[in-house]
Amino acid sequence: MENLEENIKMLLQRIVGGNHSREVEANLIILETERNKFLKEQEDLWRIRSRAIWVKSDDHNNKFFHQFSNQRRNRKFIWEIADNSGTIHKDQKAIADEVVKYFKNFFKPSIHDITEEHV
Repeated sequence: MENLEENIKMLLQRIVGGNHSREVEANLIILETERNKFLKEQEDLWRIRSRAIWVKSDDHNNKFFHQFSNQRRNRKFIWEIADNSGTIHKDQKAIADEVVKYFKNFFKPSIHDITEEHV
């Protein structure tokens, strides 16, 4: 992995310095792909090891495990949301509606985008 990182660093320096060709860019892409694959494999390995430790130590179905799972769920859960006028919505249906409304508005083309297309 260290050798891979050194090669990536060297290629990046050549690119930043302006002394490169398409071959250098292609090699950089290949090395970065290899690095990402290696990191993904390491992440998967540690995830498997982590789960194996839980099961091996018989913690997979006890109070601590359930607290851990609930804590994670609660952290990722949207309990309330404020709309553009500052009104707080706590009902899940209202929260979902506000999220949909926000992203519809966010991805709506602006007047500037429309005029550029027709010019």
